Amino acid sequence: MHYWNSRILPPEVHILGRRVHHGEIGAVLSLSSLLEGKVPIPASVFGILAGIGKGLVKDDLVDIKEWFRFKKIGHCKKGSK
Repeated sequence: MHYWNSRILPPEVHILGRRVHHGEIGAVLSLSSLLEGKVPIPASVFGILAGIGKGLVKDDLVDIKEWFRFKKIGHCKKGSK
């Protein structure tokens, strides 16, 4: 995360015209521990995913109000303001 955040203009990831925050991904990874015992994956894997998720959430708390808004990014057409 340090490398990503240390860039002058950190890149943004967009899926279907919507910005994806790494805090959102972290929240989903943190919830992966709810699957423990329900799928044939070792419990240690869920612990690792939850730990990574916690780090992503902590790093992106500044943008928490923007998470899960599902608001599309408007694109400007050439020549318009």
